Amino acid sequence: MMFKNAAVLFLSVSSLVSFLVPLLKKTFLLSFVILVFSGCSGKPESPGNTELTANPSESKASSSLLKIRSGLMKELPPGQSIGAIYLQIENASDKTATLTYVHSDAAEKIEVHRHIYNDGMMQMRNVPHLSIDPKTTLDFKPGEHHLMAFGMTEPPKAGESFDVVFEFAGFPSQTLNIVVEKP
Repeated sequence: MMFKNAAVLFLSVSSLVSFLVPLLKKTFLLSFVILVFSGCSGKPESPGNTELTANPSESKASSSLLKIRSGLMKELPPGQSIGAIYLQIENASDKTATLTYVHSDAAEKIEVHRHIYNDGMMQMRNVPHLSIDPKTTLDFKPGEHHLMAFGMTEPPKAGESFDVVFEFAGFPSQTLNIVVEKP
């Protein structure tokens, strides 16, 4: 009787293994393909995250040709978790700079927005990849381009500051300290 139960158990395990092995192979292959194509990154993919410069001095030269300054945000009213950030980006280089990703520990998400007029009404639109032409300066100001910081769970008060990281295609990432002012 014991041998009969062992034989049934062996056949059951054998059947289960023969069923699971092809399934596990497919699952492993699918997981491998997903990891390879996702780049194994914890943050959204952008050229700024992956681009490497072969010559470190070239990276520093590119950085000095792209300047981000004058970052400020008005203090948020109590209970508000979304804020507008204003700044200036100067592209003194000979090539277009494309802003691909903006992030901060102070916000869940930061987007570049632009105001447009549509049928006599002002509307705000997300700009996923902002291009800054060579030898130009782009002002982020009310009524035009600006950053929207969403999910600021502990918004900074007037006089405090926080860092925002800007990632560009073909340029090194840069960090700007944003100063919070009274409204």
